[in-house]
Amino acid sequence: MSGRGRGDNQGGNQAIEHISMQDLDPESGRSEAEDHENPSNWRTWRKNTHIALVIVLTFLIRFSAGMIATSLPEIMNDFHVEDKLQLSGFVVSAYVLGHVAGPLLMVPLSEICGRLVVSKVSNAGFVAFTLVCSVAPSPATLIFFRSMAGAFGGGVLANGETTMADLKVMTPKFRLLHKLSELLGFILGPVLGGYVADALGWRRTFPLVAGAVAAVSICMVVVSRETYGPVLLKRKVARRRQETGNHLLRSALDSGLSPWEHLRRGIVRPFQVLSSSELCEVYTLFGGVMYGLQYVMLTTIGYALIRFYSLPSNGFGTYYLGLGLGCFIGWGLYAGPAARAIRGISTKHRLWPVLLGSAIALVGFGLYGSTYPVTSGYSKVWLVALAGHFFIGMGLQFIIASWTAALIDIFAENAPNALAACDVVKSICGGLFPIFGQGMYAGFGVGWANGTLASLMGVVLLTWCLAMAILR
Repeated sequence: MSGRGRGDNQGGNQAIEHISMQDLDPESGRSEAEDHENPSNWRTWRKNTHIALVIVLTFLIRFSAGMIATSLPEIMNDFHVEDKLQLSGFVVSAYVLGHVAGPLLMVPLSEICGRLVVSKVSNAGFVAFTLVCSVAPSPATLIFFRSMAGAFGGGVLANGETTMADLKVMTPKFRLLHKLSELLGFILGPVLGGYVADALGWRRTFPLVAGAVAAVSICMVVVSRETYGPVLLKRKVARRRQETGNHLLRSALDSGLSPWEHLRRGIVRPFQVLSSSELCEVYTLFGGVMYGLQYVMLTTIGYALIRFYSLPSNGFGTYYLGLGLGCFIGWGLYAGPAARAIRGISTKHRLWPVLLGSAIALVGFGLYGSTYPVTSGYSKVWLVALAGHFFIGMGLQFIIASWTAALIDIFAENAPNALAACDVVKSICGGLFPIFGQGMYAGFGVGWANGTLASLMGVVLLTWCLAMAILR
């Protein structure tokens, strides 16, 4: 952010003067390295605290997605809903679909108003709508409140990622911690949420999560500062204009766009980056389908095990341990040995992680589907179903982790925009797929439903392999 330029004369002999960070406060002799508003110059404790708060919020937002997955049958019974299958899927889907607002709306707004303002609004909106979910009088209002909570939660997630980028701390270590917090939130949401719902009722889960997010938000108000460079410079230039009376001063980072134009550009930009590469399009669509399958499993496991395997509804959270452990192991395998094995290999030739993950997931679908109908001679057949969940979670997470890493390698500096577009695709697939998940399991049974999902995965995998072969 350097350099001072002059534009065309505007009345008299004065011209527009563009100033950068280095041009501010020249009389005081303060260098850019001594500017304490610049996030690059923050003390280490402030940076680390800011990052820790972002990571905790990421965990809580992801946790909230699945915390009521175990309570879907109870929620539908409380509301006396006849068409339980479709509506129960909407309760989770609405929240995940709401995340689309994060990269498409909240990030462009944060570039106009600043990260800190959007972060406070997103946190407050999430807390408010999560709280009112606990008093929702009908399924329709619950779904609406969940969608709004998801929209503000998407803002929290997207703003957290951009804030970490502003702080220039997206090293492999911090990226690992950030992704780990997302994964743990997804895993522990249904497990802990199930136990809390058993003990306190499903409505009490919402105030607990809202209270945790509110506590972290208060800490952020105390500790956090603005991190977005162009907004910081814009504010400094405004102060300089007031001090000098020179209204022709402009920020060197000022794009000259109106807020509406800036917002429109921010909405379109991720898709422009995405459409610039056929390879990225293939990876994104394939990864979106895998993400959607993951949420199908999240919303159907409890329903299938209770209806088809006659398991008790108490201790519901235990039924999700197989999927959760599988996701964790799959992510760990990719973050460790697999990442080292493919280091230095061209992205176009990284077929084997996706093929391996697909094979593992297909084995899981086969195990899960083969356990039904339950025979009287094998009363513990549901343990085999949990083993199937484990392999499904491991395979899908292995694919998702390799897909994300590939996009980062493909786009390098433009990776945030590519990942923003991918987040939109993930949210759409993760939101729409569960709507039909329980209906499919109810209509087809466990065996045919898993066969259908495995077939879908096989078709998508074959299409992906053909596309990769063409793009080579």
